[in-house]
Parts: sequence; C-alpha cells; structure tokens
Amino acid sequence: MRITKILNNNVIEAKDEGLSQVIIIGRGIGHDRKRGDNISQDEVEEMFIMTNKSLFPTVKNLLTTVSTDLIETSNKVVNYGQKRLGHKINQNIIITLTDHLNYAIRRARDGFSTPNPLNRDIKKFYPIEYEIGEYA
Repeated sequence: MRITKILNNNVIEAKDEGLSQVIIIGRGIGHDRKRGDNISQDEVEEMFIMTNKSLFPTVKNLLTTVSTDLIETSNKVVNYGQKRLGHKINQNIIITLTDHLNYAIRRARDGFSTPNPLNRDIKKFYPIEYEIGEYA
C-alpha cells in the first residue's frame, strides 16, 4: 500500500493494491513518513476500505479528532462482542462505535445524562448484547 496523505501520527490515507482508497490506523504509523511511502501489512492495526465515498471526509475527520485510545477501545469492544456472539461483526462498526463513545464521553463531561427507558427490556431480550454494552 502506498501513502496518499498523513492525517496524524496514528492515521494515514493510502491506496491499496487494488487502488481503493483506505484509511489505516496504527500506533505511530504516520510518524516519520511521507506521501508515496509504502506501508507493509504488518504495520496495519486497522484498515477501513471506503466504499461510500461521500462518507470519507466524515470518517477522516472523526479518526483524526478522537484519541487513538478511543479507537483501540472500540476495537477491543468489537473483538469482545465477536467472541461473545460467536460470529464475525463488520469491522466498520468500529467507526460508528468510536463516534458513539466520543459523543457519550462529551455528554458525560458536560454533565448530561440520558436514562434509557428501554434498558430493562433490552437486558431481558438481548442479554448477550447488553452484557457486551456493559463491558464497553
């Protein structure tokens, strides 16, 4: 893969072998790199293939404004969920979960709390999913 743009030390844009635009996440993957450099698959922690081009700017903005720790936390939650559910989950949910957690953290910091009136029903009808949420 070849770097097309360095977004920060941990996030880069690249083109894969099929020339699809991808976003790659990895601790320090953009450090001391420049446009045109090659990235080996070994360096990639997460890679997102952007099939919906209209979402590319939004995803890029999210991944460059949130902490790498939050992205890694989302990844851990998705991996945990896959183990508990016993099947693969679309890895793009990491982006959605990262956005959700980022918003929830901001609301909590601002002192906003939104109780979920369906909490008891969710726990009853979706116990594994609920437990994954508690883990998160």
